[in-house]
Amino acid sequence: MKKILILTMTAVLLCASVFALSSCKKNSDDEGGVHTHTMGEWKVESTVTCTTDGKDVRRCTGEGCNFTETRTTPKFGHTLKTVEGQAPTCVEAGFDSYQRCTVCVYNTYEEIPATGHNYKIDAELNPDGDTCVVCNQQHICYEYEDWQITQESDCTTLGKQTCKCVVCNATKTQSIPKDDHVFDENDKCTECGDIKSNITDMPDHEF
Repeated sequence: MKKILILTMTAVLLCASVFALSSCKKNSDDEGGVHTHTMGEWKVESTVTCTTDGKDVRRCTGEGCNFTETRTTPKFGHTLKTVEGQAPTCVEAGFDSYQRCTVCVYNTYEEIPATGHNYKIDAELNPDGDTCVVCNQQHICYEYEDWQITQESDCTTLGKQTCKCVVCNATKTQSIPKDDHVFDENDKCTECGDIKSNITDMPDHEF
């Protein structure tokens, strides 16, 4: 019985020695004793943000020891502030009321495009189509496209064509030159019937 007890105690002491040795290497300045960790300062490994946890690490300063400890700082969530909305104007974009974080760049901002000028022709407010009915901005029409012939020209009469400004609704009219006479073998115009010798050019009145 005594022999069994001695063997058991010996086994326990051997296990304790192995555990102590495996827990950390001994420093060169240790005098046969088990190494005690001397931890360095905490260093930030990943910074805590509104949406991610932070992580700090410190290491044992003992020579040859790789023991480390970590600690976590929980994410703190957004700190939100409400920003009042701003209506768009004819030339500047606006936005609805939104929230933004005072710590990071998170926000719920959504832009509302500028409305553009409204040059709608109105008999009283804007008869010429040259003033925005929203902001009173003056507009000089210059971008005329898509001319439409409203009156055909012939050899005696000027033609007429009109178009609208691509910015507002103002209409511009200009003349189309008269056609040349087409004479037959008797010097008679096949279009208007006038005789070549009797034709007198009259001054044109452009639109």
